[in-house]
Amino acid sequence: MRRASKGMISLLLLPLSASAWAGIITPGLWELQEHGTIQIQNPPVSEPFRHSAQLCIRPETEKSQILPNFSGHCSKPVSTPGAAGKTLWHWHCSIPQGTVTGSGWIQSTPDSYDSQWVVTTQAGASSSTVHSSISGRKLAGRCAPKQP
Repeated sequence: MRRASKGMISLLLLPLSASAWAGIITPGLWELQEHGTIQIQNPPVSEPFRHSAQLCIRPETEKSQILPNFSGHCSKPVSTPGAAGKTLWHWHCSIPQGTVTGSGWIQSTPDSYDSQWVVTTQAGASSSTVHSSISGRKLAGRCAPKQP
């Protein structure tokens, strides 16, 4: 289960790349924390996870979609306004022998970020669901200079 968990978590963390955050949070040094649960149906297993990271969001960072970079065909993520300043997101990807669907919400200010996600993978007779919450806060207005 440990290997499956790490693979699942790396899929969730793909949206945490600096380019994905551009336009959602302001440039600077950010601390992000993610926690959640991975549920596999066959055999039935549920495992919690927790991860934290610091990211540098630079002004020149390209704006990008908040869509995991799955190999396969993915629909364009659809966003709609939600209650209390949240933006709701939905997407669907076709992967070899299956599908990945995701939905969640983002709520951000110049100095804070919160989101919740549900990502379901169906591949043949196997399926898994990841429930994830990501929160962040701005640590500084500038990042350390890039190393050559």
